[in-house]
Amino acid sequence: MTKQELWEQVVVSAAGVAYTFPVKTADDICAAWEERFCKPQEKPRLLLEAYSDWFSVRTENCLRAANIRYVDELARMKDSDLLRLRQFGRKSLDEVREFLTIMEKGK
Repeated sequence: MTKQELWEQVVVSAAGVAYTFPVKTADDICAAWEERFCKPQEKPRLLLEAYSDWFSVRTENCLRAANIRYVDELARMKDSDLLRLRQFGRKSLDEVREFLTIMEKGK
């Protein structure tokens, strides 16, 4: 078998859609298929807008100005980073901490 033949493209059909994979062995085709289509589903991201009742207007405006739109983005931020946001103070930090604590308990 030549090198060119070894790397020919094979077409695998699933649900009427054709996919191509470089051919080495049958195991390579299976591995490529799993990599492309069998990835674990990501959890949906929760928008902060849905929880706007939890925050004061000031806190909500600070988060919006900093372009923090999702709960997971807020959860990854350190307290020191939040306190650097314009007009974001200790009271706003306490609101965010309380919100994240409640969200953690709800999981």
